[in-house]
Amino acid sequence: MPTEVHPLADAWGDDYLVYEVDHRRVGLSPTLAALLEDARRSQMKPVLVTPEGSHLSWFLVDALRNAGGHWMVRHTEGRTYDGFHGFSVSSYEDLWDSQLHESPVDRAFPVSTVRPGRALMCEVYSKERAEDRTRIGALTEFLVRSISPARLTRWDVSEPLAHVWSIDSITRSLRSQMPVTQEHLAHSSSKSRAVAASTRVARTHSGLLEHSRAVVELDPLPGAQERESPRAPSSHPAILPLFEGLVDQFRPTIATVSLMDVDNVDGVLGCSVRRHVPEEPLAVLLGPQAVRDLRIDIDAISARHDVTSLGLSRAPSIALRFTGPDPVWNQMLAFIHDLDEERLASALALNIDMLRSSLDAP
Repeated sequence: MPTEVHPLADAWGDDYLVYEVDHRRVGLSPTLAALLEDARRSQMKPVLVTPEGSHLSWFLVDALRNAGGHWMVRHTEGRTYDGFHGFSVSSYEDLWDSQLHESPVDRAFPVSTVRPGRALMCEVYSKERAEDRTRIGALTEFLVRSISPARLTRWDVSEPLAHVWSIDSITRSLRSQMPVTQEHLAHSSSKSRAVAASTRVARTHSGLLEHSRAVVELDPLPGAQERESPRAPSSHPAILPLFEGLVDQFRPTIATVSLMDVDNVDGVLGCSVRRHVPEEPLAVLLGPQAVRDLRIDIDAISARHDVTSLGLSRAPSIALRFTGPDPVWNQMLAFIHDLDEERLASALALNIDMLRSSLDAP
């Protein structure tokens, strides 16, 4: 164990930092955000320890996963579990033991009584001009407005979100942090159709790269309908208009829509204690630059997939929805194979890697 005392951690080892809380509603506080950022930069594994019955906000879950972190749940009788997967652990190191990740959920795992809901997760990488008149926030508003009647009401860089939502104010904050910004968080005040969103910006050689996301809670489906139509979300009526609006009003390079489970606790979207189902991809948008770089034959790809051409005919974008009979991950892998995996990785990873490398800069 390192002899140097860590100023934020409650415990630590050679390759991990531990942060413990004794309350059940846990958000991305400034202290926890700083610890996760320190762990990410120093390549340590952050471990969050909470009591049973805890609920983590989506902002915290996202930051924890981005930092390669783990969640330990402590039962009142002293037993400990992996909060995301449900298997029993006896040490911090068990949390990243790959063999234990294949274990079944422990029968004594204290599963939350909160009934999970469903949400659409929209993620967009978009280019903006590096000009004084450029404002950031309209893209995030558009993502929310396209799917939900809810509106963004507050923003901040940690929780609780202290500032009233305003494109001008969030733009000033982002501009002050350039060339690379922190994640800026936003949510709605609606308890029945909750929303969580985030945006960050990096300056590149060709302008600004904006990365915006929105998690928008969906109305629950009746149990029978959900069982009979497991792929219905891929045909959600908001997806195609969302992509059309992105192409018409912004400069997207890539956008995705996924289905995810969420727990809404008093209007806060997040994650309660249970074994969690991975997100399912529903649709992908490739902007004009990606279509050009990938040399996509739209007619040929449309014959094998549910593809819609959007935008200008001389500089088209394509929207792909995974509406076929196969499992959605199989459909996505088939699409990637048809586009040529190496070219796809080269064309699309550029935007993501560009942002990630900027975020890792000192």
